[in-house]
Amino acid sequence: MDDTTHALKGSTGREADANAYPGNELVTVSDWVVGYSDGTLSVCCTVKPKDSSNAVSSLYVSAYSARGKRVQYCSSNSSLNGMNAPHGTWMSGFASTQLFDPAVNGHTSTSVICGFVKTDMGSKNFYIKRDFDVTDASFQSEKRHS
Repeated sequence: MDDTTHALKGSTGREADANAYPGNELVTVSDWVVGYSDGTLSVCCTVKPKDSSNAVSSLYVSAYSARGKRVQYCSSNSSLNGMNAPHGTWMSGFASTQLFDPAVNGHTSTSVICGFVKTDMGSKNFYIKRDFDVTDASFQSEKRHS
């Protein structure tokens, strides 16, 4: 499925183990961006259930060092009352920091999104990570495959 995303120029995502986690097949990720502009590193994404009878009830987004020690740059989380989330519920997440410096931290960041999906059979978790090239640039539109 093609989704249009708005990404910072030069921030190409390389997905690692795309469907290796059991709950990953329950969600579609779009608008997943890690970018650096004006001294701020930001990560954002939208996660929707593939089946409209399911609901995304929790979402955690983060960006951290892709090399050496796993230094976390920024993160955020959102959640609903898991088993009471209405069918079709989707979530967007955003986190940012000004503590990132490409000259010190390098030009690659790993982003992780994870959370829970409410299904008829209970709650299942998902975990997806991608490496992103980080450059100081302006926004552009890219195509992503989920």
